[in-house]
Amino acid sequence: MSGTALALAARIRARETTARATVEAALGRIAAGDGRINAFTALLAARALARADGIDAAIDGGGETGQIE
Repeated sequence: MSGTALALAARIRARETTARATVEAALGRIAAGDGRINAFTALLAARALARADGIDAAIDGGGETGQIE
């Protein structure tokens, strides 16, 4: 996972990657490093994955995702 947020959103829309894969990668990075720095007080992983699945479904169905946040 690298590049700008806009470039990543374009890759997701172009189906070069999925929103779910992107969220899973971010969650993996958090899990790997947050124990040392304790930067997150709350992590809404299930919510983020559900949102990612909704984005992927919208793209797969030819619909609009709106702003990918």
